[in-house]
Amino acid sequence: MDLVYSIISSLLYDLIKTGAKLTYQTVFGNFYGKEMQNGNSVYSEFLNEVNEKSNFVEKEQTINNLLRNEKVIDTFERELYNTNFAKRLDYVIYLMNQKKNLFDSKINLEYLGDWLGFTSVNELKRYYLYDEEPDYSFIDDISEKLGINKKWMKYGINANPFKSELPCFDYAEEILKYEQDGDFIFAIKECYTRCEILIIKRINEFKYTIFPKPILFHSQVGATGANQLCSTYRFLKNIYRQKESNLNEVHFITENLFNDLIEGKCYPGIVMNFSAQHKKCILYDFLDIPGEKRMEENYQKLYGIEFVNTQNIVKQMLCI
Repeated sequence: MDLVYSIISSLLYDLIKTGAKLTYQTVFGNFYGKEMQNGNSVYSEFLNEVNEKSNFVEKEQTINNLLRNEKVIDTFERELYNTNFAKRLDYVIYLMNQKKNLFDSKINLEYLGDWLGFTSVNELKRYYLYDEEPDYSFIDDISEKLGINKKWMKYGINANPFKSELPCFDYAEEILKYEQDGDFIFAIKECYTRCEILIIKRINEFKYTIFPKPILFHSQVGATGANQLCSTYRFLKNIYRQKESNLNEVHFITENLFNDLIEGKCYPGIVMNFSAQHKKCILYDFLDIPGEKRMEENYQKLYGIEFVNTQNIVKQMLCI
């Protein structure tokens, strides 16, 4: 139910933002369910109730209320899709479209089909038009190319859409064992204490992979944590030596988003919507151990005392 709710609400919000009147064709013409009926009062009443509202805020609230109506959402859930694969792929497209881009353009089925290398969109659309699910090997191939969790894409249970299938590492340096082509992205949890970093690799235009266990980046640690913190330092130092620009892509994100990324509830590329602002060089500066006393004072002003305390633990552990 959450999938259909999200897909429809996103479509409707995009339409009402333009000020356009909602019609059966512009809204439900985007779906291919065999059970859909143009004359079904559920569809017409839904559209009429939204259209009669005078402004965007009222329309948005009406859409939210209607999509919580059991009769309405049950009808949509039952009639809009012929296969679970189509429903899940549309949900993936919805999640991907939450990532902003320079031209504010959207991903659709046609664009995705072309990018995946199909000869036409019909190789994907057949699972929207007919009630035959694709082979598991077909699902595995698409999931691998887009970074989707294969278990979720096949079964819809026991995982989330972008739940990482990589192993969890206790020490950051172990990530280097799974090195693959792509750019490093560092998603730092925005908080005052117990800061952590999620390591993400951008493989291509669409695919991002997450190392599911965050690496330590704070001073509130015991003996084991101190060793893990030193591993964070060595990991960053190692990839910096490989290529200085490896530490460029830093994004500070909310704790809720941080947790959703770990659980695979959202598209990893969404971190690109967030900036580091004046903290873009935080990882470069973290490697500046030992720094001059003057620089330590500057770091405290820029990043706070917790950052300096974290550096000092590494300094003591490594006897720098």
